[in-house]
Amino acid sequence: RLVQYHWPGNIRELENVIERQVILARGQTLQFTELQLPAAADVKAAAAPVAQDQAVLSEETLQQQQRENILAALAQCRGRVFGAQGAAALLGIPPTTLASRLRKWQVDPRQWR
Repeated sequence: RLVQYHWPGNIRELENVIERQVILARGQTLQFTELQLPAAADVKAAAAPVAQDQAVLSEETLQQQQRENILAALAQCRGRVFGAQGAAALLGIPPTTLASRLRKWQVDPRQWR
């Protein structure tokens, strides 16, 4: 079971799982039943190679896309950054993060009001 499990973390994750089982074990056998083994379809999908013709974006392009997405969210929320109806909620990021990015880009959200 330990060998079949996909370890997304590092060696500390394995160490923690073993330690937990030693603490919770009833008897001489460790069970590791809480480890979710991947389904056969998940294993095939993970093993599938990435398409060679897939476009790779530069960091600059990704940053530009992020900026355009944030500006679109501001327009949709009429310049509101904070609150349930704000752009930060729409984007799924903390409002303080959004406010900081806007300051960095020298964007005034009031221009969409």
